[in-house]
Amino acid sequence: MPRTVSLLPRNATSYSSSLCPSFSSSSGTSEVDGGFQTERDFHVVADATLDEVQALVDSLEDTVDDYEANLSQGVLNILMGEHGTWVLNKQTPNRQIWWSSPLSGPMRFEYDPSLKQWVATRGRKQLFTLLAEEVQKVAGVDIQARRTTKH
Repeated sequence: MPRTVSLLPRNATSYSSSLCPSFSSSSGTSEVDGGFQTERDFHVVADATLDEVQALVDSLEDTVDDYEANLSQGVLNILMGEHGTWVLNKQTPNRQIWWSSPLSGPMRFEYDPSLKQWVATRGRKQLFTLLAEEVQKVAGVDIQARRTTKH
């Protein structure tokens, strides 16, 4: 079973249950867009996720030539030199995080409140697991070991 890691910001212990209601349909999707009651709830969790991704990959600055990460207006661009550019961005209308990678291509992630994780809409891979696998592949760095928040 894959290890579950939290997407909570380092200074938080948990999100309010109102931010992460349970999925309720048999199809694996929520009756409320992306499992969030409001757009604001989505932004709180998605922004914390993008902030944590940036903090994790910023540790690559000394490892990857031509590394650069920029988070602006809900879009995180991660340039890893010759390995290419990863883009993660919030898709507010869908309550999703969209991912583009030179290794795995485009993916969409929805928040699963039971796991407290963003999971791919196809294949159910967790966002942080995929990120860790791809960073390991291109930079040889285990960013999972660098995560300090475990909830």
